[in-house]
Amino acid sequence: MSKMKTEIPEKGGKEKKKIHDSEYIAYCEHGDSAAVFIMRDIQNKVNVEGKWIDVLSIKARAENVIRTGWHDFECFEVELFPKKITPKYSEKMTKDEKHYLTWQTAQRDIFLQRNKGYKGTKYIVFPYIYVSQIAVPQKKMQIVDIILEMFDPVTNSWIDCGHGPVPPGYEYRCKKIKQEMPEVIYKTHQEYKILKVAQVL
Repeated sequence: MSKMKTEIPEKGGKEKKKIHDSEYIAYCEHGDSAAVFIMRDIQNKVNVEGKWIDVLSIKARAENVIRTGWHDFECFEVELFPKKITPKYSEKMTKDEKHYLTWQTAQRDIFLQRNKGYKGTKYIVFPYIYVSQIAVPQKKMQIVDIILEMFDPVTNSWIDCGHGPVPPGYEYRCKKIKQEMPEVIYKTHQEYKILKVAQVL
């Protein structure tokens, strides 16, 4: 399950522009966009295929985004609307610009449907941020030992002398013995678990 965090880019290249729409910035920063992504990630519980997800209300577990950078919800309520208007993306658009156009299209489509009296299906969702530690096995080359080798002019080859000593008058060199040593690194894994989903009648 992907991380539910939306960011507004501060800097960019020639094609990347900052989005100044205050409503869209609030949508991203206040958790609405995170709630939308959660709904898209629970297809096995609520089918949102071909639907716009309108966030009606959010009850945060904390006032601000928690230290993990994720929005911490106690619950949120959404209303689903059929997609009747499709956004038209340009090949020159950045990922952020496409997200913005999608949001604009959804807002317009939902507004028009509401004005015609359409009432979508509503759901209340109780998510929970689940944090776990995942063991990631890795192999790391480490120096296990250093031995001496001396050059034998008779066989024209280097002979292992272990840790010495080397006979006087012989050319010698140090050799590092490396070995793959198993190592385990623990990484923090975060995902939203859904405690409960209920249709609002």
